[in-house]
Amino acid sequence: MNMVQYKTEKVSKKRVFYTGSGALEKGEPLCYNYDSTTDLGGETVAEGNQNESKFLQVEDPAAANIQYFAGVTANSHSANAAGQWIEVYQPNGAIVEVRTDLDCVVGVTVLAIEASSDALTVPLAASSARPVAIAMETKDRSGTTGIVLAKLCPDVFLYQKGANSSLVMDDEAAAAETVNSIDLIFNGTGGPKRGLYAVGEIAGAGHATWARGKLRTNISAAASQAVHALTANLHIKDDGTLTDSGEYASSALYVTVETETTTTPATLSGGSLAGIYIGYYVNESTAAPSEAYALWLNSGPTYNWDGLFKIQGSGDVGDFVSSGDAPAPAAGDWMIPISVAGTTYYLVALQDSGV
Repeated sequence: MNMVQYKTEKVSKKRVFYTGSGALEKGEPLCYNYDSTTDLGGETVAEGNQNESKFLQVEDPAAANIQYFAGVTANSHSANAAGQWIEVYQPNGAIVEVRTDLDCVVGVTVLAIEASSDALTVPLAASSARPVAIAMETKDRSGTTGIVLAKLCPDVFLYQKGANSSLVMDDEAAAAETVNSIDLIFNGTGGPKRGLYAVGEIAGAGHATWARGKLRTNISAAASQAVHALTANLHIKDDGTLTDSGEYASSALYVTVETETTTTPATLSGGSLAGIYIGYYVNESTAAPSEAYALWLNSGPTYNWDGLFKIQGSGDVGDFVSSGDAPAPAAGDWMIPISVAGTTYYLVALQDSGV
C-alpha cells in the first residue's frame, strides 16, 4: 500500500491541546472545547472575548460537544495527567486512519461520532450520534475495535443541532425566516424533475416507522396563526398549463403504495396498508381543541372542488352497486359527522348486511 499518497492528498493536520488525562489511540475522534472560559495559559477568559482555546483545545466526545467535531488523532499518545499537545486530522474530505467498532464496507458504511465513545460507530438516534465519515476500505472491526481507512466528510451529512439542544434563530422581528432553501428551475424536457430525492430502505427487522423521514414541528408558545408541520403547494404561475397523464392528475401531494418483484415477491398478508394514516393523540391536553377533523377542506372564491373525492375506476376501493333499493339508515349503522359551512351533517355508513 502506498502509505504516502492517502496521507498527503488533501490531508490537513492541526496541532491542538487535549484537555483530558487519559491515553489516546490513533484515529480516536475528538471535539473542540467550544465553551471553554480558560485560555491556554490557564487564565479565565469571560465568554464573548474570543478565547483561542475554543479552537485550540479538544476533549473527548460528549453530548454537549458532539456538534463540534475537531477530527481524529493522527498518532497514539500515553496518558498525561496535565493534558498534552497532539495532532489531529481535520475533517476536510481526506482519507485517513480512523478508529471504529463497525463491520466496514468500502464506500458504503457510515461512521459516526458518539458521546463517550473513543471510536467511530453507528449513528444511533438514541445517543445523538453524528455521522462524520464514510469507510474507505472493507474491514470487519465489529469484534475488536481498530483502524480503518475512512473519508472524514461531516459536511456530506445534514446535521443541524446546537450544544445538546436546538439551534436558535435569535430574531424577534415579525418576519419570515428560512434556514435551508432549495430554489431551482428545470428547463429540460422529459423525465422526473426533483429538487430533493430521498430513499430510506428497511433491510432489517425492528421498528421502522420513519424509514423515509420524519417532520416534526414543536409548539412551545402561544401561536399567533395556524401552524403546519408540512406544507405542500402546487403553484401554477403565468403561462402554466395542466395535462393529465393516464390515471394521474396533478396534485400538491402524491402518495403511492407499491410493490416490486425481482426474484421473490413481497409478502403483505401479515399487516395492513394505508395510503395515508392519520393519528390523533392529544391525551395530555387539558381541554379538547375547539374543532378537530381528520380532513379539513377549503377552496378559493372562484372555483370549488367538484366533489369530496374521486374513484378512478369502479371497484377500486371495494365499491359495488347495491342489489336492492336505496336502503335507509337502521340500528347499528354509523353516522359520521361532517361540517359544511359551519353546519354539522352526517355521512351514513351502512352495516354490511346484504346492501
